[in-house]
Amino acid sequence: MPGDDFEFSGNTRTGTSVDSAGAAAKAPTCLMLKSGEHEIPALGPPILMGRDLACQIHYESPDVSRFHAAVLRLGRTFVVRDLQSKNGTCVNGERVTVAPLRAGDKLTIAFQNIEVAPFPAPAPPHRDSCVVLFLDIAQFTSLSEKLGNPFIQRVSELLEALAVEALRRRGVVLKTLGDGFMAGFGLWSGESEQEVADAALDFARTALARVEKLPGGPPSGTLSARIGIAVGPVKLYDGDVFDVMGNTVNLASRLESANKQYGTQLLFSSALRDQFSQGRFTRELDTVCVRGSEDPVTIYSYDEVAARESSTVTTQKVHIDQVTPSGSWFYRQGLEAYRARDFSVALKAFDDAAKLGDRPAACMRKRVESMLAAPEGTYPEGWDGVWRMDIK
Repeated sequence: MPGDDFEFSGNTRTGTSVDSAGAAAKAPTCLMLKSGEHEIPALGPPILMGRDLACQIHYESPDVSRFHAAVLRLGRTFVVRDLQSKNGTCVNGERVTVAPLRAGDKLTIAFQNIEVAPFPAPAPPHRDSCVVLFLDIAQFTSLSEKLGNPFIQRVSELLEALAVEALRRRGVVLKTLGDGFMAGFGLWSGESEQEVADAALDFARTALARVEKLPGGPPSGTLSARIGIAVGPVKLYDGDVFDVMGNTVNLASRLESANKQYGTQLLFSSALRDQFSQGRFTRELDTVCVRGSEDPVTIYSYDEVAARESSTVTTQKVHIDQVTPSGSWFYRQGLEAYRARDFSVALKAFDDAAKLGDRPAACMRKRVESMLAAPEGTYPEGWDGVWRMDIK
């Protein structure tokens, strides 16, 4: 994050592209972290240290923060990251925020010493497919101008806290973007596709809730964020910085921006939805070609209404027929008619949904109105129903 003395990544991309075979050939020797009764090999995925029982290296000392620090591997480099701890993290006696870690270094968290020794095994390669997530704070620039440095500082601290939340789910912030970041999940082996998808979406929902609760936000309401997520092949860049690139990164970035158009806060690809264990609580919004790609992608958002209704039906034993149709229900009818090129029916359904406060429906209503006003033949029989997006 801003102010780190060693960055995971940056806006310039130095180094070379590596596939998994190349990564294996160049992989560093692993590290062994030794502290008291703990002897934990660092193979790549985040090793958490702190008081929380979820930490692999656990301390009872009140001097140690709940989640104090993490050690992980990115490309050829092992790094230690302080997790906003109270008493700090030191490497060879120097307090650090993020720093490279090598065999022979003396790692100290609070007043606990950890020996960093070599572990005689090559680090397993990174996966060549992962989940990529982009997060952006909405209206950050204008709010910063109005609210000044105290607001900017609170957002910076919030983004640091979200980086910790990602690490707790075996995700890592790869690049900071001023008012947001790019994160990767599933970069290391050992997790199923479903576990990675669940972790990324759980992080996204947690992040959105944390942003809304930030004190000192806009005077007219709560602060909000936008998140786009995609899963698929990536190119790994491993040099002065560790980075991922490729169509999956482009798609996640475009989906983050597309939230502005649909009035949503979270959009993700159908490939991710297929891996998500709670797919029944997602809602299909559209099929699009994002800028920079000709491949159609069906996009989804998390359906909080469906999740609440399911809970109500389960806990209160309400018969499903007694649940009043929601905006998302009307939206589904509109989407079906829209794809069938029955624009009049689609307009009515989207209008019904919009009247119930459904924001994506308001977007689709406006689109269908423009289609109805278009010259005859603009959308002929056989139209594929794919919307070409021109937003960045």
